[in-house]
Amino acid sequence: MTDPEFPKKPIIKLEEEREFDLSFLDKEIIQPEKGYRFTADALLLADTIHPQPNETILEFGGGCGIIPLILAKKYPTVKITSFEIQEELASCAKKNVELYELQNQIVILNEDAREGWQKFTNGSFQRVVSNPPYRESGKGKLNPSSDKAIARHEISLNLNDIIQWSSFLLQPGGRLNFIFPSSRYREATLLLEKNNFDLTNIEEVKRTRNSVKILEACYKP
Repeated sequence: MTDPEFPKKPIIKLEEEREFDLSFLDKEIIQPEKGYRFTADALLLADTIHPQPNETILEFGGGCGIIPLILAKKYPTVKITSFEIQEELASCAKKNVELYELQNQIVILNEDAREGWQKFTNGSFQRVVSNPPYRESGKGKLNPSSDKAIARHEISLNLNDIIQWSSFLLQPGGRLNFIFPSSRYREATLLLEKNNFDLTNIEEVKRTRNSVKILEACYKP
């Protein structure tokens, strides 16, 4: 297999530390007191997504719902469906949707995406987003907390599945946005090429450890 073509636009370098204007989230964000809580990576990803009016968006691995909240508040005509397998996180996400009165824009599904994605027909969405687990299954030490382990390791969700499902769920020209370790960038680009995606934007966040790239790809069957 030949190397995928890189986008014409250069990689945009982002600072490791940056501030996010979340003033529009003027209420508490409900999260578990213990266990997995959203990180700056979710904010970085959300900040690079610019949907069109009335876009239909699907999220894999929604956590407490921070990305749907941001997108729904910034883009009040989009419709977002978010899968979250963990009951406590899904419960927090549903409470956040109610707290911000965004029930007409956001639907939280407390389901295993490996089965749940099949309920949707081909071309149901115009965009798929995900802040997926970064660590490969069987590699590295698993966190003793099961919720953190699921969020960080590819136990119930992995990039290969997300990209394959997206190639079915997206309309032609639809976009896939995700954030992933720079160390696994080549793996990600090969998976995108295999599933008929063209990279359209890359932003890199350089860190002392665990640098990440934020990717956007267009589905072109």
